[in-house]
Amino acid sequence: MKDEMMLWGVTLGRRHTRKQKNLFLDEVMKQMNDKGISCKVFEKKSSIMQIRHLIVNNPAAAKVVIAAAYDTPETAVLKGYKWYPFSMDKNRRQDRINIILSALLAMLCWIPAALLILNMNKAAMLLKVLYMIAALILIYTGHVFLKGRSNQSNFSMNSAAAAAVIKLAEEFGRNSDTAFILLDESASSLQGAKILKEKVPDNVPILFVGNIAGGSQHMLVYGADAEINDINAIDKNDTLNLNRKELSEKQPTQCTLGEYPRSAMLIYGERIGNDFVLPNAKHSSDYNVD
Repeated sequence: MKDEMMLWGVTLGRRHTRKQKNLFLDEVMKQMNDKGISCKVFEKKSSIMQIRHLIVNNPAAAKVVIAAAYDTPETAVLKGYKWYPFSMDKNRRQDRINIILSALLAMLCWIPAALLILNMNKAAMLLKVLYMIAALILIYTGHVFLKGRSNQSNFSMNSAAAAAVIKLAEEFGRNSDTAFILLDESASSLQGAKILKEKVPDNVPILFVGNIAGGSQHMLVYGADAEINDINAIDKNDTLNLNRKELSEKQPTQCTLGEYPRSAMLIYGERIGNDFVLPNAKHSSDYNVD
């Protein structure tokens, strides 16, 4: 898997902008086609969003469906940011703080830029040029803070999982009994899973692969309608040392499994108090992978 992790986690490790996502999907489809595996893109456009899922085989007719998010997040400004896979409300609170901090940093760049421009007429010609260059740099930097930056390394969200699913699809994609899905807008959003229901009914059980880059806690979390026999069949020899846990009553609205109550999610992470978290998500330190 080292070559796959290098390709999907480093070379094509940023998949936040539309251009970055298209480059990734083009390369995946090329590799699938080279191996004689049929795949297609399910696309949904709106005035504010374009979502593209890559689907190998027919999930509604398959016996096994494996899925992973392929998009990656932007860098968190908040240094203590932690991702809560089963509590979107906590993530949204942190995101609001991120937006405020980004706006403040943008203002700290734009105010000096405005002062430089206002005082430009009082300066000598050489200083005017230097003032203009400095102002343009500050304006651009403020724009970057406000717009957000693609995170550099994203193995836990969700390059390691995407690489694993692609590898599995290359090995088993010729068998129509197994389907694979790479989900857009799903690493840090529920929009991708909601849109997928237009193509794949919610009664289709899916094994979603979350962070598998590393973590001391190995979780197999499943929805209320999941078949227990199917859940027990996943790693029945317990080589992955999985802690199997059903979602609580409040969690279905807080995570992807809420859209697919018959499904399960394989995910590694850490426990902080009663919370399950990904500590390095959305930070430049998200470069470790087992």
